[in-house]
Amino acid sequence: MNTNCDTAMVHGFPCFQNLTPDEAAQVGQHLRINRLSSGKALFRQGDHGDVVYLLLAGRLELTFEVAGSDPRKLASLGIGAILGDMSFLLSEPRTATATAETDAEVAHLDRAAFHAAVERGESWTQKFLLATAQTLARRLGMANRELSTMIAAAHGAPDSDSARKLETDLERLRAKLFSEWSF
Repeated sequence: MNTNCDTAMVHGFPCFQNLTPDEAAQVGQHLRINRLSSGKALFRQGDHGDVVYLLLAGRLELTFEVAGSDPRKLASLGIGAILGDMSFLLSEPRTATATAETDAEVAHLDRAAFHAAVERGESWTQKFLLATAQTLARRLGMANRELSTMIAAAHGAPDSDSARKLETDLERLRAKLFSEWSF
């Protein structure tokens, strides 16, 4: 299925709640809805990322792979989550894998359509970018605070326990960084 989103669907996402009905209708024209069956990957770590996704129904799991280890779960995302924003904005490969935990429905916004809307001066694009920037700033602030705590704790720790504690703390940090997906 590949259809447009109506204004009620658009307004269901926190980053679009402040849009006027006309702005929401503009966004809806750019969004396409796709269904994903349970167990199917939406995208994989390392994939090209020219689309941002909005989760309309179901649950998605995000995992991250580090060379030589099993994939680690970053988050379980529910309705209202937005994902793929970093690759979408930076034109860089996906940093994680998103897999449907249940049957799911996502809307996606193509980078080319977004850039065209920016060029046309569509006001919803500014609101979307502001909401994205605020979310990324919150994630960065949380990372800075957590890193400060980790550095202070590791400073006086014995060497053998220090490595294990640092790994635990980094895993906790990674979980926190990826816990806020909706904005």
